[in-house]
Amino acid sequence: MPSRGRRWVKLRRQVLEEEGKCRVCGDTRDLEVDHIVPTSRGGADVRENLQVLCREHNAWKGAALPPEFESLLQQLEEEEKERSRAANGWYERHLSAMEKQRLREEEFERLDKEYQEGLKLTPYHPDL
Repeated sequence: MPSRGRRWVKLRRQVLEEEGKCRVCGDTRDLEVDHIVPTSRGGADVRENLQVLCREHNAWKGAALPPEFESLLQQLEEEEKERSRAANGWYERHLSAMEKQRLREEEFERLDKEYQEGLKLTPYHPDL
């Protein structure tokens, strides 16, 4: 990004101090000052056109205008929900498999106990 001088540094610092967190997710790490209307699309370096976004959301926004960014955020939310559903499905299958394994082990222990008791009840006969 080309240098904008002391005025830009002061304005950037002001925006970061005023907002202090990502406008989208509330994260307080890796913050960047973003132009709401990008300079490449006619936006100006004025306070009203600046917002704080985390690095991830700023990269996601790119040079999008506000309506386009809203659409991108909705797409991102849907992808997050889908990942969450997939992860939850895996966890539920994992729990189900663990429960089945526990039941198999209980059944094996029961059968083993019956077998051991059966050996004790069967008299040993040398002719058999």
